[in-house]
Amino acid sequence: MKRISGTIKGESSVENNMPKERSALPWLIGCGGFVLLLCVVSVVLFVMYFSVITDSFSQSFQDFDAMVDEDWGGDWGVLAPNEMSDDALAFVEDEGLVQDGETLLAYYDKYEDRSEVAVLTEQALRYQRQGRITDVPLEKVNKIKHHEREDWGEIVDVILIQYDGGQQMKVEILESEGGVTFHKMLTDAWKEAKGQK
Repeated sequence: MKRISGTIKGESSVENNMPKERSALPWLIGCGGFVLLLCVVSVVLFVMYFSVITDSFSQSFQDFDAMVDEDWGGDWGVLAPNEMSDDALAFVEDEGLVQDGETLLAYYDKYEDRSEVAVLTEQALRYQRQGRITDVPLEKVNKIKHHEREDWGEIVDVILIQYDGGQQMKVEILESEGGVTFHKMLTDAWKEAKGQK
């Protein structure tokens, strides 16, 4: 019997019995799409969360500033008399930090409870710390030294006042609170008191 090329009915070729290879491309596209969607959702959620946190911090700082202004009457750093609150002016008068006939030049309130205050008049520098007042007449000051130091990332102006044969007073003021201004005002008042220019 002659065999016709091809397959006889009922027979299958080897090629037909081989399993067809499946392409991995659709699976990779599906996984890639899922990962991309996950990344987009993560970024959107992060942006929303970051926005909420930033707004919260901003509001916290505004609340803190308002609280400080209310509690301290806005008496931050080195102040001239025209910048002081009525409460601070009354405190200076009640504590006797400005004597009769003196002119108040500068005021520095270091803490909320006014436990450490420096007052400069044209005649004296007075430093009150926890109720104890150190009174230095400017005409008795021999030397004023100034240097800076760093404290917790902030610059502090350190002012050393030498008077009465070697005694010293130290005033430390953050640069951001007007340390340089206080030093300049003190130096000018001292020179004036000594008759220097």
